[in-house]
Amino acid sequence: MSPFRIVDRGVDPQDLDRIAEALGPLDRGRGDELRITVFDGRRDDDLSAALAPPAVCVIDAHCAGRAASGLDEAFLTLRVSTATANRLDVADAFAWALEHRHPDLAGQTADIRYALQEAIGNAVIHGNLGLDGTLRGSLDSLRIFAAMMEERMADPERSGRPITLAARECPDGIIVSVEDCGDGFAPDRVRPSDNPAAGGMGLSIIRMYCRSVVFDMDGRRIIMTFARNAQNGSSSLSQ
Repeated sequence: MSPFRIVDRGVDPQDLDRIAEALGPLDRGRGDELRITVFDGRRDDDLSAALAPPAVCVIDAHCAGRAASGLDEAFLTLRVSTATANRLDVADAFAWALEHRHPDLAGQTADIRYALQEAIGNAVIHGNLGLDGTLRGSLDSLRIFAAMMEERMADPERSGRPITLAARECPDGIIVSVEDCGDGFAPDRVRPSDNPAAGGMGLSIIRMYCRSVVFDMDGRRIIMTFARNAQNGSSSLSQ
């Protein structure tokens, strides 16, 4: 039996064949199939439908490389291209998908969504596009930042870099990770700027909404823990 089954959401046949070939080495070491939903991030606007149960792994057909990596380690995995993460509200769709699978997370959905918005934004801008957030500190430098972002989003290699969201169980909650393909960074060296527009506030905001936050892969992956039916860091904000 094949270790996976692909569910096609209107993807070009060539892209589907490429992903199926990349998934060839995948070996779950288990008897059950891994259901992999493939969607076209450039045309498919209904990410919530792609993530709806019984989806387990959802892949954007326009991600470059690493199609099979880590797909069997979580109860829900979403891998999108940088362009798709910039175009769609990935955080909202993923947060609601988690609540649909775990209704006891209902009180934490807003916290999860806000934390994911910051984490995904960091993965797009600082990770895969390699942009310096301090360029947003003034109007003139903001224009430079916008021009650089447009230029890099037009580069297929950069815009196709994957961002991976994964949700795993833990004894009293869930662990959600966001991983990019950038150069990484040292989280302990990040300090908020006196000018909020210049960046540095994202990690502080994320910590407000999580019970705990850690990094691995040299800063390329942020791992956030959210409690079930309990207070995260922002309990007063989500009630």
